[in-house]
Amino acid sequence: MQYLTTSAVAKTAGIHPNTVRTYEQWGLLQGVERHSNGYRKFTETHILQLKLIRTAFKSTWLGGKIRKAALSVVTASASGNYNEALQNAWLHLDLISSEKARAEEAVVLLEKWASGTFSSQSEPENMTISQAAAKLDVSVDILRNWERNGLIRIPRNLANGYRIFDEAVSGRLLIIRTLRQARYSNMSILRMLKSFDSGKRNNLTEDLNKVPPEDDVFFSTDRWLHKIREIEHYASSMIELLEQAIIKSKLQ
Repeated sequence: MQYLTTSAVAKTAGIHPNTVRTYEQWGLLQGVERHSNGYRKFTETHILQLKLIRTAFKSTWLGGKIRKAALSVVTASASGNYNEALQNAWLHLDLISSEKARAEEAVVLLEKWASGTFSSQSEPENMTISQAAAKLDVSVDILRNWERNGLIRIPRNLANGYRIFDEAVSGRLLIIRTLRQARYSNMSILRMLKSFDSGKRNNLTEDLNKVPPEDDVFFSTDRWLHKIREIEHYASSMIELLEQAIIKSKLQ
């Protein structure tokens, strides 16, 4: 087998040699053997792993379960468990796709709100706060925090105390969640929602105060969706790299 130097694999992977050494120290690479003179003996598989690490790091920005899933792909690969890594990669992609679906729905809702075409047509649904949090994929504490900070007021069923979720409430929660994922603060979202509730539809980003003045909240949300789609592409690339690594491992 022909071995590669640190500089060679770094150049092919598009990173600095010191970064290669750092990844090795962190245990993110499968064991690297050494020559009698102490030089590292890298292989083509290590190049794929380095590319996998770099690609995975690009998709950890979303945080939470998605970040954990991305890192689990890297750790499984470093252990040589490519099949497990591939399963984790598919899970990672599924999580991103679900996040994308929520963002797409939020964009549609914002457009309906702005145009005045939104109307609640479905029957209100009684849910516990745990059920509502699970539906949004957030914690109960986060949902309570949104209520406590005035981002939303959820009416209750006087008979049983359950919160009542109609399309308007559910849509508002989804938009809050999307903007929070896009790194807006609770205070910024509250200012925007107060302006929106008072009838304002243009230049809502003045209230969010987080992006350039020429952008508006609808563009910002759509830009968040674009970011998710970009990360989804990285997730698909991880799967391709792992499939290549599996093929190479079978040929060795």
